[in-house]
Amino acid sequence: MSVQIMVSAFSLAGLKPTELLVLLALADHAHKDGTGARPSIARLAWKVNLSESQVEKLVRSLLERGFIKRLKRGGNGRASEYELDFSAVEQKPPFNSEKEQSKDNEPRTNQPPPTVGNSNGNHPPPTVGNLNESAAANGNNQPPPNAQSPTAGDALTVLEPSLNPRPAFKIVRFKIKFFIG
Repeated sequence: MSVQIMVSAFSLAGLKPTELLVLLALADHAHKDGTGARPSIARLAWKVNLSESQVEKLVRSLLERGFIKRLKRGGNGRASEYELDFSAVEQKPPFNSEKEQSKDNEPRTNQPPPTVGNSNGNHPPPTVGNLNESAAANGNNQPPPNAQSPTAGDALTVLEPSLNPRPAFKIVRFKIKFFIG
């Protein structure tokens, strides 16, 4: 499996979605240099959830358009060997969205994100940090003393108090007496 070939397949221009899917399945069987892809048409069809005839047409299209080359033709129960070489194929322009560009231009700060409380004011604000389960079960929503302040880019766990102070279910015990008369 060549992840490098699979990643570069996403930057190719002019591929239909099903062609890209078959190309990714071929790349999954290729070596790092793009050679050695020998999956059978049946295996490719199974991988991409298409019929064998659809996969044959898509492989033929990829061959004609130069996305793949057949190194050895299969036959007598043997699969063909393909090479994936995208150097002569048109590439998509790099992805640039205005949102990404503005995000990249913003200065990064080491300020922790603001802590926001509940809108009705009846509950304490969410706690940032890791709580042990016994403290959380006892209603103590304070972070442990060894908790560090988060910095920008850190993954955070936010534990919010329940909006319903009552438990979601209540266990009720009762006895039923039968009188046979």
